[in-house]
Amino acid sequence: MTGADPRAGGSHRRVDRGRRLRVLLVSLLVVVLAAGGVEAALHWRGESKRPSANAASSGYPRVSPSATPSSSTPSGSTSSALSSLADALASTPPATTAPAATASTASPAPSTTASTPAAKPQVDILNGTHVSGMAARADTTLTRGGWIVALTGNYPHSISATTVFYPDGQLAAAQALAAQFTAIGKMAPAPDGVSTTDLTLVLAQDWTSSGK
Repeated sequence: MTGADPRAGGSHRRVDRGRRLRVLLVSLLVVVLAAGGVEAALHWRGESKRPSANAASSGYPRVSPSATPSSSTPSGSTSSALSSLADALASTPPATTAPAATASTASPAPSTTASTPAAKPQVDILNGTHVSGMAARADTTLTRGGWIVALTGNYPHSISATTVFYPDGQLAAAQALAAQFTAIGKMAPAPDGVSTTDLTLVLAQDWTSSGK
């Protein structure tokens, strides 16, 4: 029986050393890669915590939030313009308007004298006939017509038509009496013996109970 070949044993030992060497190299490579990953992770975390340093190193200017202009705050020129406008408005005097009541106050008030009828004078009634009670009945008729009868009596003379005698300044009153009672046929100035202040109605045969 032959012995073992020494060359075969040496070859086996060389294979084992080469295999261990490859395993060692792979392990070393894994460690290096792991270390590089850890370093990269640490570096990334540090960079994320230092934004100002990255901004400074990148070459771009850093924008501060406080430097952003507010749209609600007017600039210096705008503030000056607004201030000048406010001063101009404050110094401008308020516009005055003419009173609207001028036209109405310019027209004169209507005169109350022209619209107020003249006061009626009192009337004296005298019976110029022989018919008893004619003056009393005429008194009732004139009173109902709005006239004031001062007295009734008899006239000493006979007349042909019912006549109203008027004193000075009472012609209009006599005309008004004759227009209201058409039975009055004549008007004449007051003669002697009758009132110088009242109208004097002297009744004749043509007088009627209604005075018409």
